[in-house]
Amino acid sequence: MENTKNNSKLKNPSYKAMYILKPQLIALTITSIVFIAVAILLTYTDFDESKISAISLICTAISCLVAGFDTAGYFGKKGLLWGATSGLVYSILMFLICILCGTNFEVNLGKLTTIIIAVAGGIIGGVLGVNTKSKSKHK
Repeated sequence: MENTKNNSKLKNPSYKAMYILKPQLIALTITSIVFIAVAILLTYTDFDESKISAISLICTAISCLVAGFDTAGYFGKKGLLWGATSGLVYSILMFLICILCGTNFEVNLGKLTTIIIAVAGGIIGGVLGVNTKSKSKHK
């Protein structure tokens, strides 16, 4: 009975949007916490600013991995697709936030690298999310 209820929810577009956006909120929260921690380190220590790019990419990968894991776990199949979608949505949201904060947006190698890292992290999370959820269903 529960499986039928979940299947009908997955066919409803509003539930699909919720299953995609809720993990994005979690991913953006992770990103915010990391960025605030780095800002505090920069302010109160002699933290090397050259490491910010690497930290940003690692944070993007981890955040998208979490988002892809959750998104694919909700749907229970097509982990590659839902993970990649999660990474792409995360990238779009981050770029929109940057634009809204007043930064100039231009497509360059750094932004393309960020999108690739986000999609790759999402795909890994999506595959893990589907496999973890399917194993727990069989128990």
